[in-house]
Amino acid sequence: MSLPHGGFKCSCLPGWTDTHCTRPTCSPNPCRNGGSCLLQRNNGLICNCPPGWTGTYCSQPNCSPNPCRNGGSCLLQRSNGLICNCPPGWTGTYCSQPNCSPNPCRNGGSCLLQGNNGLICNCPQGWTGTYCSQPNCSPNPCRNGGSCLLQRNNGLICNCPPGWTGTYCSQPNCSPNPCGTRGACSLSNNGLICNCTAGWMGLYCTQPTCSPNPCRNGGLCNLQVSNNFMCSCLSGWTGTYCSQPTCIPNLCTNGGSCTLEGSTNFTCKCGPGWTGKRCTQRHCISNPCMNGGSCIPLDNSFHCACAPGWTGPFCLMDVDECTSTPCLRGGICIDNVNSYMCNCQSGWSGSNCATGKCLSMLHYGSECMTTRERPLNLQLCDKLSNYSKPAYTY
Repeated sequence: MSLPHGGFKCSCLPGWTDTHCTRPTCSPNPCRNGGSCLLQRNNGLICNCPPGWTGTYCSQPNCSPNPCRNGGSCLLQRSNGLICNCPPGWTGTYCSQPNCSPNPCRNGGSCLLQGNNGLICNCPQGWTGTYCSQPNCSPNPCRNGGSCLLQRNNGLICNCPPGWTGTYCSQPNCSPNPCGTRGACSLSNNGLICNCTAGWMGLYCTQPTCSPNPCRNGGLCNLQVSNNFMCSCLSGWTGTYCSQPTCIPNLCTNGGSCTLEGSTNFTCKCGPGWTGKRCTQRHCISNPCMNGGSCIPLDNSFHCACAPGWTGPFCLMDVDECTSTPCLRGGICIDNVNSYMCNCQSGWSGSNCATGKCLSMLHYGSECMTTRERPLNLQLCDKLSNYSKPAYTY
């Protein structure tokens, strides 16, 4: 540059000084964008440029090699040099500063800052890798017996057993019924339970058992090699549990005829002299007739021939001999077993109060001896006919 009095002065470029700009200098630092200045004996000075910059003074952006750290991508900008697009969990000019907001850990992983060491992701079961983005079936993340399958695009999936659903098979589910046809499913705080029907046990009612015996009506339970049980039914019964009656062969004994009622019951029409569910009991075997009565078997029932003084279907009712009013002359009848007794009015006696008693000076209270004796009831006695005539006053 020219001076007012005809001289000149050199305006040196960064990194040079002296009258003719022939002496290199690092003060002030001519290197831009964080480059470091180094003086060279023969070559003046050089700038050691940081990643992403090149040129004499580190003023030219450069994405090769990539200056962005931790997986950041480098983009050249016309006016701003370059920028780094940082991956989740990193920030700063060169993606060198760890950051947990927003959370870079995927699939439910938790982010932890580690000071100078950046950050780490604590991954849940089934995931691994720096950001928990790589599916992993070891150890198995699927619960309650679920099987883990790796997927190309979706990470992993759990194939849940019956009764369980959700990403990791952790949610109990009774639809469809995991107990099959062998139990009833119910939900509880601990998941689900199967209330197994007779003959089955285990978590999902898949294990056969003969204790307690599931076979009804005397059937015998046998465990099978094919993971099942079989009931050997007694005569007259069929079905898985021996609960279905069959009249072939005849269930009714002693000549009884069998009739099916629905799918679970039957009736027997018993032969003469027999009774009971299967016609095994004789009508008179228990001697139902009381008080000395005799049992007479009939076709489908019996008849009690009662002893004297008793009546009713089972000879339990005492015959009332007073119903025929056997006591005469106002006598009171007292019923006894197979007999009666009369309490006669004054002046009368006998089993039926038919005999009169007379009042006599000589024979007080005795039977009238003559028609002139005075009876107790103011009647005259006819000794011959034992008939009392109206009394005469004299």
